[in-house]
Amino acid sequence: MENLSGPTMDLSTIDPQLIDQFRQILLGDVSKLPPFALDMLRSMGIEPPVDAAERQAHAIRELGLEQNVKDLRERGYTVVRNAISGEFADRIRARILEVAAENQARGIVTMGGDKGPTGLTVFRLVERGRVFEEVAVHAILIALMTSVLGHGLTISTFTGMIRPKGTPQLPLHSDNQFMPAPFPEWQQVATAVWYLEDLSAEAGASRLVPNSIRHRRHPGPGEGEDRAIAIEAPKGSIVMWVGHTWHGNCAREIPGERVTLHTAFSRMHVRAMETYEAMPQEVLQRNPPLFAQLVGRSLPFGYDANGPSQLAMLRAHLATHSI
Repeated sequence: MENLSGPTMDLSTIDPQLIDQFRQILLGDVSKLPPFALDMLRSMGIEPPVDAAERQAHAIRELGLEQNVKDLRERGYTVVRNAISGEFADRIRARILEVAAENQARGIVTMGGDKGPTGLTVFRLVERGRVFEEVAVHAILIALMTSVLGHGLTISTFTGMIRPKGTPQLPLHSDNQFMPAPFPEWQQVATAVWYLEDLSAEAGASRLVPNSIRHRRHPGPGEGEDRAIAIEAPKGSIVMWVGHTWHGNCAREIPGERVTLHTAFSRMHVRAMETYEAMPQEVLQRNPPLFAQLVGRSLPFGYDANGPSQLAMLRAHLATHSI
């Protein structure tokens, strides 16, 4: 897996006053940073805004995602077919089923139990297996999410859904939860669903209303149902939509279980649905620096009596000025 954030360094060796001085420099014209400053930023796992847009564009080209980015911007959704191998999809699916079994053995009952339109749901998967750590920093996922949410993006939820035959359809809704209308022109959240089997309408595929991003509000009861389409795609595909898009899923009408992974991200200023304060340090250390940002461990929020971390403020400032 490519390390998109560059090498790391021991931040405990950096004088806090130097970090503060560095931040003050960056509050000026960041386009004129000398090479040593860029190298220092990358060694901290920080994306320098001076070439962030260029590197993001390069990643999109290298991955062949130009049309997908355009679709997200203009239609509010996209499909990356065969984004991952069948073997990787099987590993994700197997671990979701294992986590569900572990939760049931511990007496954990989630919202809706296992009878609602989302089926049996498992949350906080980032901390439930190495395979989900791999998903979190997957190049395609990060490139597409960054194109929508910028370099300061964080994980909101990593959720698995297990929907057996007879599970009803999920009504249309927007993922801009708790957000009043009109929605802003720019996106604050986005969701990617990983298809872990071939999904048709009968198998319980996701469904959505194309171009519903233009409404910039939540759908009313039953609104858009006559325009919703099923997103049928093969195993290993990623179906992604932005927060403004009206979506739901189809009823599961055939035998077996529809198992999917739902990875939702947000801009750093939006409160995440899941929190990972207890993430073990060993997990952070074995992943690229970007991973710590994604699980919210490098955000500047939650001041104590000493105020914000200078390094966290620097990282946030640069990320929000990158795209």
